[in-house]
Amino acid sequence: MDLISLRQAVGMAAMLDIQTIPQVGDALPPGWHWMFFAEMARQSILSKDGHAPRGEFLPPVQLPRRMWGGNRLKFYGP
Repeated sequence: MDLISLRQAVGMAAMLDIQTIPQVGDALPPGWHWMFFAEMARQSILSKDGHAPRGEFLPPVQLPRRMWGGNRLKFYGP
């Protein structure tokens, strides 16, 4: 189970230089979901490219690098 902590939301606001401090119960702005629910992996098992081992999140392909190439999101409501 993942929880959204106020501390993480306040940290995101600080990083983006937003003056309005989020409060408990506020809806997160669009796109802030990327700050939460990230998979965690111990440093000792990370691959040379810094990602979790292949075969867990991604299939066990033999390509040398992995990266996020981008995507598009539509927000239909808060």
